[in-house]
Amino acid sequence: MSRHLTCSFCGRSADEVAKLVAGPKKVHICDRCVAIASRIMEQDPDAPPPAPAAPRFFERLRGWIRALGSSRRRGLERSGAPA
Repeated sequence: MSRHLTCSFCGRSADEVAKLVAGPKKVHICDRCVAIASRIMEQDPDAPPPAPAAPRFFERLRGWIRALGSSRRRGLERSGAPA
């Protein structure tokens, strides 16, 4: 059985990144996320936190919400209830 490994932070697959490092309990981090984390750690601790650097997460979340909404609508249509 082959395992499809992805970064636990950004969701990129092992094929999309240069390196993917395994951590404890099946957690993985890619070289891109390590670079982002390194820049964050080097910043002034009194500086405001940077904006989230995970637009792919929000893209995936929107997709899940759309899928959930459409499956809910299909279920309501079958039951005859108003959507």
